[in-house]
Amino acid sequence: MRFARQHFCKKLENDAYRFIVGHFVEVSQRSEEILHLPIEELRSLVGADELNVKSEQTVWELILRWINYDLESRKDYIVDLMKNIRLGLLDTQFFLENVKDHPYVVGNDACRPIIIETLKFLYDLEMITQKDGEVPTPEIARPRVPHEILFAIGGWSGGSPTNYIETYDTRADRWIPDPSICRRCYVSVAVLNDLVYAMGGYDGYHRQKTAERYDYKTNQWSLIAPMNVQRSDASATTLNGGFNGISRMCSGEKYKPSTNTWSHIPDMYNPRSNFAIEVIDDMIFAIGGFNGVTTSYQVECYDEKTNEWYEATDMNICRSALSACVIMGLPNVYDYIHKHRERLMEEKRQKLLAHEVRRSQHQQQQEQEQMRQTLQIGQIIPTPPPLPRASENDNNNNNRWR
Repeated sequence: MRFARQHFCKKLENDAYRFIVGHFVEVSQRSEEILHLPIEELRSLVGADELNVKSEQTVWELILRWINYDLESRKDYIVDLMKNIRLGLLDTQFFLENVKDHPYVVGNDACRPIIIETLKFLYDLEMITQKDGEVPTPEIARPRVPHEILFAIGGWSGGSPTNYIETYDTRADRWIPDPSICRRCYVSVAVLNDLVYAMGGYDGYHRQKTAERYDYKTNQWSLIAPMNVQRSDASATTLNGGFNGISRMCSGEKYKPSTNTWSHIPDMYNPRSNFAIEVIDDMIFAIGGFNGVTTSYQVECYDEKTNEWYEATDMNICRSALSACVIMGLPNVYDYIHKHRERLMEEKRQKLLAHEVRRSQHQQQQEQEQMRQTLQIGQIIPTPPPLPRASENDNNNNNRWR
């Protein structure tokens, strides 16, 4: 950021600032450059509403790290910097043990008004259930702006499908109404290039193949090209399977924003609706669901590179209407992994063999279906048996006009 400012690169400076506030936790813990910021820039940074930090404890720890880098010349800045921390959002126990009693704070009388204000607010917070009326939020407890927004789109409400949309502000712990879409429930939703896509669903009368796209920059929904097939109860990363109102489906489609077109992908092996979908290792996993008869424990994965579905290991129990998520960086990852790893290659070999058999059977079924459709469209006329060979005299007699 300093380099950009010194060379009058305003765009680079803005991009650097957005990166710092967006990745504040990582930058505050690992960056050495942030320790060289002048007090004016650090004050502006830690006071920014856009600072992406879940806990103000991270901000406090950066301030201590910055002061300790040059203790003698910086320790008196503790007051100035504390005014920019949302101290009222700290855990009470952490504030009492790590802020109020910190040597830099205890040894500076100018910190006393800030400590008193925070203690009063934390006390009021504990007693809030016993108070009447509204309790105002002071500056020291004003939530920062969230960097992620949760959308709740459509669904059933009051016994019928709704077009109502709400967004959840995680930092303020509040739901806010948002522009509505076409009325639909059992809708599939995905995010691509910062745009929210709502696809298919049920409007109370018909299964839908329409699709809409939300642009946060304009705060508006707009229709995009419809899918090729009506479907609801589907899942979307790219859109797979679902229910067309008659039977569960194994078909899937993918959307290309640059051309505003939908195209088919190969069918899954198992028809399903109400299933979970997630992406891991660049593979799309379709998990469980309902096949029209019973709930399923079957799992498949789609590889976009080969444009092919593969059977994955089945779950231990049948389930539908489930959800799935991917969590990265678990510190106790060994609690969640397969223990008998020495058997994996044999299991993988058996799985690949089963996949080849299943793929061959699937291909034969498709060929038989194509043949059946061909027979329905036209008729095959049997070739008549050859006529008896004529004699030379017969040829001469027949080679005449009549």
